[in-house]
Amino acid sequence: MDFQRKTYIFLRVASDIVVLYFTLVINWWIFSGEQNKNINHLFLIVSTALILIWMISARETKVYDEFQIRNIKFEIISILNQSVIQFISLMALLFLLGINSHNKFVVISYGISLFTLVTAERFVFRKILERMRKKGRNLRSILFVGGDNITLDLYDKILKNSDLGYFVTGFLNDSPVPSLNGKYLGTVAELEKILASEKVDNVLINLQQFTDTKVNELIRISEKFPTRVRLIKGYKSYTANNDALPIFDRFEIETVRRDYLYSTHWRLVKRIFDLFFSAFVIVTVYPLLFPVIAVVIKLTSKGPVFFKQERWGRGNKKFKVIKFRTMKYDDNMEFAQATKNDPRVTKFGRFLRKTNLDELPQFINVLKGEMSVVGPRPHPTPLNVLAKNKINNYMLRHLVKPGITGWAQIHGFRGETKNENLMRKRVEYDLWYIENWSLWLDIKIILITIIKTLTGDPNAY
Repeated sequence: MDFQRKTYIFLRVASDIVVLYFTLVINWWIFSGEQNKNINHLFLIVSTALILIWMISARETKVYDEFQIRNIKFEIISILNQSVIQFISLMALLFLLGINSHNKFVVISYGISLFTLVTAERFVFRKILERMRKKGRNLRSILFVGGDNITLDLYDKILKNSDLGYFVTGFLNDSPVPSLNGKYLGTVAELEKILASEKVDNVLINLQQFTDTKVNELIRISEKFPTRVRLIKGYKSYTANNDALPIFDRFEIETVRRDYLYSTHWRLVKRIFDLFFSAFVIVTVYPLLFPVIAVVIKLTSKGPVFFKQERWGRGNKKFKVIKFRTMKYDDNMEFAQATKNDPRVTKFGRFLRKTNLDELPQFINVLKGEMSVVGPRPHPTPLNVLAKNKINNYMLRHLVKPGITGWAQIHGFRGETKNENLMRKRVEYDLWYIENWSLWLDIKIILITIIKTLTGDPNAY
């Protein structure tokens, strides 16, 4: 089970490598008297070797063990062990490479300053997380379904380690559990009601308490909402009584669906890409096309240039999507999906839809953080309300930010959705995208969208 651990490890490894590298640079520059091309070339060899040694030795020193449940003394000892290994490694590398000038001072200073700076970096990291948690940020909620000893043990571990960043919404169990101190919310039959009234990031179902049929029903109910489902199978057979292990490594927990964008570092990578790509489009494309499209819309039909409509975003958060207006303006018109040869669509609007240019203003939504460049297309509120009770897993689309383009769209599943089978296929493609996301997949979808924009999309009307 991921539970943000990969994000924390990623950030800690990245920050440690940055500290290691710049510590070596500073000490090399100050104490090495032979700053010529040969030494600079050797510096790259030494720095690369030290980074690799740091990564390899980290497993033995346990410097990246689940630090939130380790006290500061354990972490300082781990960092000290890593620094000693680095000290010895640098001394050996300088000897093997024949770099003798001032190497004694380089080695001693590097070992001491590395220990000092990494320790300071970890202290700052802890304080930043602590401050974020006090403000209610970077917290994930958990709803337990089941209440046997395994579930209660996991709950107890989370309760005793608030720094982990999870809080328990409550428990559902067919019989009350007195020891829960108010966290008992009702029977398992109330799962749908609780998910409808509470924001729950993770539903943890204890497999040992329910039949396969019941588990499938609980998963089906949970996936009516933008939440992630985890299955508690029990203790790992070889770790049952090992209290020294990080808490989630003691339990056998399975995630029903893969979701790379659950991890903060991957969401950050995607967000950075969105910002750069959107800024590029706004700087290069907007000055050329925006004024022309706006003028033609005003000249060919009455009404505003832009069309704004309420859509549902990540976690069902509502926002106003911005598009170029492609239909005849009617202030009192109720929501109705565009259909093939729809008489409401203007001649120029038909061109904009065919080439996807009506979506251009949505890069503003991306900059505001409401959308992503790539993701499941956001649907109007009436369509969401209609589809969420008809289409299985429909609401899982809202686990991620909606996109200007998406995996379903480039495969032709766009436009009118009167046919439920077509909507199911759209949801199927959207969920495949969520479970298989990668930055390269986003780039691939963008390239295919550009090609369709240039050639015209037959399913856009």
